[in-house]
Amino acid sequence: GKFQILKDFVDHRGYALYGLFHAKNKRGVYTFIDLQRAKKLGLDIQLIQDGKPNALIYDRDARIPGTVIFGEYVHFLFKIKNQGGVAGRVAKRVLNTLWGALCQRKRNYKTLTTDQTDPFKFPEGHTLDSIIPVGSDQWRFQFTNPGNPFKGEYPRIAPFLLARGRKITSEAIQPYKDK
Repeated sequence: GKFQILKDFVDHRGYALYGLFHAKNKRGVYTFIDLQRAKKLGLDIQLIQDGKPNALIYDRDARIPGTVIFGEYVHFLFKIKNQGGVAGRVAKRVLNTLWGALCQRKRNYKTLTTDQTDPFKFPEGHTLDSIIPVGSDQWRFQFTNPGNPFKGEYPRIAPFLLARGRKITSEAIQPYKDK
Protein backbone atom coordinates (compact mmCIF):
# COMPACT_ATOMS: atom_id res chain seq x y z
CA GLY A 1 0.00 0.00 0.00
CA LYS A 2 0.87 3.67 -0.27
CA PHE A 3 0.58 6.24 2.50
CA GLN A 4 -1.38 9.29 1.37
CA ILE A 5 -3.03 12.44 2.69
CA LEU A 6 -6.74 12.41 1.79
CA LYS A 7 -9.80 14.55 2.56
CA ASP A 8 -12.30 11.66 2.34
CA PHE A 9 -12.33 7.88 2.08
CA VAL A 10 -13.92 7.86 -1.38
CA ASP A 11 -12.35 8.75 -4.72
CA HIS A 12 -13.51 11.50 -7.09
CA ARG A 13 -16.13 9.13 -8.57
CA GLY A 14 -17.60 8.28 -5.17
CA TYR A 15 -16.06 4.80 -4.92
CA ALA A 16 -14.60 3.71 -1.60
CA LEU A 17 -10.82 3.51 -1.53
CA TYR A 18 -9.51 0.13 -0.33
CA GLY A 19 -7.27 0.81 2.62
CA LEU A 20 -6.77 1.79 6.25
CA PHE A 21 -7.62 5.31 7.39
CA HIS A 22 -6.54 7.48 10.31
CA ALA A 23 -9.85 8.76 11.68
CA LYS A 24 -11.21 9.96 14.99
CA ASN A 25 -11.87 6.89 17.13
CA LYS A 26 -10.31 5.05 20.07
CA ARG A 27 -7.38 3.63 18.10
CA GLY A 28 -7.46 6.15 15.27
CA VAL A 29 -7.63 3.50 12.54
CA TYR A 30 -10.56 2.32 10.42
CA THR A 31 -10.75 0.10 7.36
CA PHE A 32 -12.77 1.28 4.38
CA ILE A 33 -15.31 -1.42 5.36
CA ASP A 34 -15.76 0.19 8.80
CA LEU A 35 -16.14 3.64 7.25
CA GLN A 36 -18.70 2.50 4.69
CA ARG A 37 -20.80 0.85 7.41
CA ALA A 38 -20.53 3.89 9.70
CA LYS A 39 -21.59 6.20 6.88
CA LYS A 40 -24.54 3.92 6.04
CA LEU A 41 -25.61 4.15 9.70
CA GLY A 42 -25.54 7.95 9.40
CA LEU A 43 -22.46 8.52 11.52
CA ASP A 44 -20.23 11.54 10.90
CA ILE A 45 -16.81 10.37 9.71
CA GLN A 46 -13.88 12.76 9.74
CA LEU A 47 -10.42 11.79 8.62
CA ILE A 48 -7.73 13.33 10.77
CA GLN A 49 -6.21 16.32 8.98
CA ASP A 50 -2.86 17.06 10.60
CA GLY A 51 -0.62 17.28 7.53
CA LYS A 52 0.56 13.70 8.01
CA PRO A 53 -0.53 10.69 5.93
CA ASN A 54 -4.00 9.63 7.04
CA ALA A 55 -4.56 6.71 4.71
CA LEU A 56 -2.78 3.56 3.59
CA ILE A 57 -4.34 2.83 0.21
CA TYR A 58 -4.03 -0.49 -1.59
CA ASP A 59 -4.33 0.07 -5.34
CA ARG A 60 -5.84 -2.67 -7.47
CA ASP A 61 -2.38 -3.96 -8.52
CA ALA A 62 -1.29 -4.25 -4.85
CA ARG A 63 -4.31 -6.33 -3.80
CA ILE A 64 -4.72 -10.09 -3.99
CA PRO A 65 -8.35 -11.26 -4.13
CA GLY A 66 -9.49 -13.61 -1.36
CA THR A 67 -10.41 -16.21 -3.98
CA VAL A 68 -6.76 -16.35 -5.05
CA ILE A 69 -5.46 -16.58 -1.48
CA PHE A 70 -7.81 -19.23 -0.16
CA GLY A 71 -10.60 -19.91 -2.67
CA GLU A 72 -9.53 -23.47 -3.48
CA TYR A 73 -8.97 -24.24 0.19
CA VAL A 74 -12.39 -22.90 1.24
CA HIS A 75 -14.21 -24.63 -1.63
CA PHE A 76 -12.62 -27.97 -0.70
CA LEU A 77 -13.42 -27.62 3.02
CA PHE A 78 -17.00 -26.47 2.38
CA LYS A 79 -17.64 -29.63 0.37
CA ILE A 80 -16.48 -31.72 3.33
CA LYS A 81 -18.37 -29.55 5.84
CA ASN A 82 -21.63 -29.90 3.92
CA GLN A 83 -21.32 -33.71 3.99
CA GLY A 84 -21.74 -33.53 7.77
CA GLY A 85 -20.53 -36.11 10.25
CA VAL A 86 -17.18 -36.01 12.02
CA ALA A 87 -15.32 -34.89 8.89
CA GLY A 88 -17.84 -32.06 8.43
CA ARG A 89 -17.33 -30.84 11.99
CA VAL A 90 -13.55 -30.96 11.59
CA ALA A 91 -13.75 -29.05 8.29
CA LYS A 92 -15.89 -26.38 9.99
CA ARG A 93 -13.29 -25.94 12.74
CA VAL A 94 -10.49 -25.68 10.18
CA LEU A 95 -12.48 -23.04 8.26
CA ASN A 96 -12.96 -21.08 11.48
CA THR A 97 -9.20 -20.99 12.09
CA LEU A 98 -8.29 -19.82 8.59
CA TRP A 99 -7.92 -16.14 9.32
CA GLY A 100 -5.98 -16.85 12.51
CA ALA A 101 -3.47 -18.95 10.59
CA LEU A 102 -3.04 -16.21 7.99
CA CYS A 103 -2.54 -13.47 10.57
CA GLN A 104 -0.84 -15.33 13.42
CA ARG A 105 1.75 -13.39 15.39
CA LYS A 106 5.27 -14.73 15.75
CA ARG A 107 6.24 -15.03 19.40
CA ASN A 108 9.43 -16.19 21.09
CA TYR A 109 9.51 -17.64 24.59
CA LYS A 110 12.31 -17.98 27.14
CA THR A 111 12.06 -19.58 30.56
CA LEU A 112 13.99 -18.30 33.56
CA THR A 113 14.46 -20.47 36.65
CA THR A 114 15.67 -19.52 40.12
CA ASP A 115 18.62 -21.93 39.85
CA GLN A 116 19.65 -20.86 36.33
CA THR A 117 23.41 -20.26 36.03
CA ASP A 118 23.75 -18.99 32.46
CA PRO A 119 22.97 -15.29 31.90
CA PHE A 120 19.46 -14.45 30.74
CA LYS A 121 19.52 -12.41 27.53
CA PHE A 122 16.68 -10.66 25.75
CA PRO A 123 16.50 -11.67 22.07
CA GLU A 124 18.04 -8.87 20.04
CA GLY A 125 15.53 -6.49 18.45
CA HIS A 126 12.59 -7.98 20.38
CA THR A 127 10.24 -6.38 22.89
CA LEU A 128 9.02 -8.05 26.06
CA ASP A 129 5.25 -8.70 25.94
CA SER A 130 4.67 -10.58 29.17
CA ILE A 131 6.18 -12.47 32.09
CA ILE A 132 4.12 -15.42 33.34
CA PRO A 133 4.97 -17.37 36.51
CA VAL A 134 5.21 -21.12 35.93
CA GLY A 135 5.11 -22.86 39.28
CA SER A 136 7.05 -21.39 42.19
CA ASP A 137 10.52 -21.20 40.64
CA GLN A 138 10.09 -20.42 36.92
CA TRP A 139 8.93 -17.53 34.75
CA ARG A 140 8.08 -17.61 31.06
CA PHE A 141 8.99 -14.50 29.10
CA GLN A 142 7.14 -13.78 25.85
CA PHE A 143 8.83 -11.63 23.20
CA THR A 144 7.90 -10.28 19.76
CA ASN A 145 9.99 -8.65 17.08
CA PRO A 146 8.27 -5.38 16.07
CA GLY A 147 10.08 -5.47 12.72
CA ASN A 148 8.76 -8.95 11.85
CA PRO A 149 5.74 -9.71 14.04
CA PHE A 150 3.81 -12.20 11.88
CA LYS A 151 4.17 -15.86 10.88
CA GLY A 152 1.71 -15.96 7.99
CA GLU A 153 2.08 -14.77 4.43
CA TYR A 154 -0.88 -12.38 4.48
CA PRO A 155 -0.98 -10.57 7.85
CA ARG A 156 -2.23 -7.35 6.26
CA ILE A 157 -5.57 -9.05 5.61
CA ALA A 158 -6.40 -9.23 9.36
CA PRO A 159 -7.99 -5.78 9.79
CA PHE A 160 -10.13 -6.32 6.69
CA LEU A 161 -11.33 -9.77 7.79
CA LEU A 162 -12.19 -8.43 11.23
CA ALA A 163 -13.97 -5.41 9.73
CA ARG A 164 -15.98 -7.67 7.43
CA GLY A 165 -17.04 -9.73 10.45
CA ARG A 166 -18.08 -6.56 12.32
CA LYS A 167 -20.07 -5.39 9.27
CA ILE A 168 -21.90 -8.71 8.91
CA THR A 169 -22.69 -8.76 12.65
CA SER A 170 -23.87 -5.14 12.60
CA GLU A 171 -26.14 -5.78 9.62
CA ALA A 172 -27.54 -8.93 11.24
CA ILE A 173 -28.47 -7.24 14.52
CA GLN A 174 -29.59 -3.87 13.12
CA PRO A 175 -33.24 -4.99 12.60
CA TYR A 176 -33.41 -5.73 16.35
CA LYS A 177 -31.91 -2.43 17.57
CA ASP A 178 -35.19 -1.20 19.08
CA LYS A 179 -36.22 -4.48 20.70
